Amino acid sequence: MFLLISLSENKKLLFQLVHECRAAVEAGGGVVIEQLPKSLLLSWPAGLGEQQALPAYQLLRASLQRMAPQAQLHGAASLGWVKVRPSQSGGHRYRGEVLRQVAGILLESVQLGSGLLIAAVLYQRLDRTAPFRYQLHVGFEVAGHRYPATLFQVTADNSC
Repeated sequence: MFLLISLSENKKLLFQLVHECRAAVEAGGGVVIEQLPKSLLLSWPAGLGEQQALPAYQLLRASLQRMAPQAQLHGAASLGWVKVRPSQSGGHRYRGEVLRQVAGILLESVQLGSGLLIAAVLYQRLDRTAPFRYQLHVGFEVAGHRYPATLFQVTADNSC
């Protein structure tokens, strides 16, 4: 399970956000696996990510609102497997089709001005009793795919 987030403002603010929220993400079984310019990739094991990714995104978003109320946090999430290889820097490199898909979904989120978009494969496995609203977002073309992807826009349900 992968969650890719992007911060349109600056890299320094993203690192502050990671520093503030890393312990909570890790306590939920997640791991920060890559920090890229203006974006961050988080991962959870299968089965756990479906429960933890959306609350983690909302935590990151709430923390960002406290640090920089004008900043926009965009996110994309999906399920999938990747190949893990050691990198020259001593960490790991993650490769796989799902990462390209999540990057494409993130680009759609940024262009749409949305907070969080998730793939239908993840939506089908979510606990619908969690305090989130899901709005269908259909017809997004994902590079390398024959058919358009079905995505859902996720927002916190403040009425719960």
